Amino acid sequence: MDAKQAQLFTSSAAFSAYAASVLLVSDQIKTRVPDPYMDEIFHVEQAKTYCAGQWTTWNNLITTPPGLYIVPSLLHQASPKWFLCSTNHLRWMNAALLCAFPLLISRILSHFRTTPYPPRPGVKPRVRFLIPEDEIILEAIIISCFPIAYFSGFLFYTDLGSLFAII
Repeated sequence: MDAKQAQLFTSSAAFSAYAASVLLVSDQIKTRVPDPYMDEIFHVEQAKTYCAGQWTTWNNLITTPPGLYIVPSLLHQASPKWFLCSTNHLRWMNAALLCAFPLLISRILSHFRTTPYPPRPGVKPRVRFLIPEDEIILEAIIISCFPIAYFSGFLFYTDLGSLFAII
């Protein structure tokens, strides 16, 4: 196995372990906390309202924009038998985002790895924040495990969807 193959294997194994942990924790939460929890009470109800086509109904206790509720509504309209707008399906939608998050972050880190600083007269050219190529996915997984992303990704909260949309 050459260095490139070893790097690919390591990155694939790390990402697979991360995704498996997300799926296992999601399954445990589904089993142990089947009903909406804390702020999910508002978010799940609003998503179900949008899934029912009631676009003008809004809960004034919700302070986030409606984007998080539009996505499940579109999924439900596209495939009503597959995506039911249940608490479980809404949580799995966030878990899917959580699984995709390291891939998005690794794209950003790859850019920083190779982007030079703008040239300035009299200053030797240098490269921004060098991350070895074989460590990019590991760094991305570590960033994806930060609490705002990781812990809110198992429930139907707006944090992860908002963070994903901004990045």
